[in-house]
Amino acid sequence: MAKPVRLEWNLPAFNQIREDAALRRMVDDVCEDAATDAGDGFGWSAEVRSGKRGTRYRGIVFTNSYQARKINQRNNTLLHVLRGG
Repeated sequence: MAKPVRLEWNLPAFNQIREDAALRRMVDDVCEDAATDAGDGFGWSAEVRSGKRGTRYRGIVFTNSYQARKINQRNNTLLHVLRGG
């Protein structure tokens, strides 16, 4: 029987990737494009979050109004603009 392979994760490298300025621009671009494609009443936000294993830059796209919420509920707008459906 073959020995199991053990991997050693380079956690500082993961943190360096998570904090990269190019990655932040990419997250901002994806969120902004999705909110724009969704139409009026949709917005986006991005921020740095800290956790047990380091920091992470996260972006979200959301509804800003009741009307956008109803449109999203009826048409799955956010799912479609994020290419999930």
